[in-house]
Amino acid sequence: MLGGGTVAQEFGSSVNEFFAEKGVSPKTPEDAATLIRDPAFMAEASRRGLGRGVVIALAEMTGQGVAAKQLFKGAVKEAGKDVTAQMATGAGGEAGARLATGQDLSAKEIVTEALAEGVAAPVEVGATVYQSRKNAKTPSCGESCANRTCPK
Repeated sequence: MLGGGTVAQEFGSSVNEFFAEKGVSPKTPEDAATLIRDPAFMAEASRRGLGRGVVIALAEMTGQGVAAKQLFKGAVKEAGKDVTAQMATGAGGEAGARLATGQDLSAKEIVTEALAEGVAAPVEVGATVYQSRKNAKTPSCGESCANRTCPK
């Protein structure tokens, strides 16, 4: 389920951010019970979390797809473009999520997301290269086949 982890992660952090914006802290059982008793407030928090989660997951999948497309063409030397693409889609995802959920655009948050993607992207690109090379040399029978065809 590509993107599911991103949706879940963003959902949780966005709901927490929403609570903080509204001055609510569900750290005590009493505060948590108060939140649960207000279905409209919880629905608004859930809409924020899900809206941001879906938009950001779609942007990340787009960025990773651009990177993978370049790598599978054998263009490892183009990794800089892949990192740039992931930074752009990360920033775009943040901006899109903010617009989709009615939040103000925040240059600080958008730039922070782009920079975070720039740090994570080389690791993701490297892992993709490693896995694609490994898969190319090891077919399901376990033999090492440089031409990707199994001798059996």
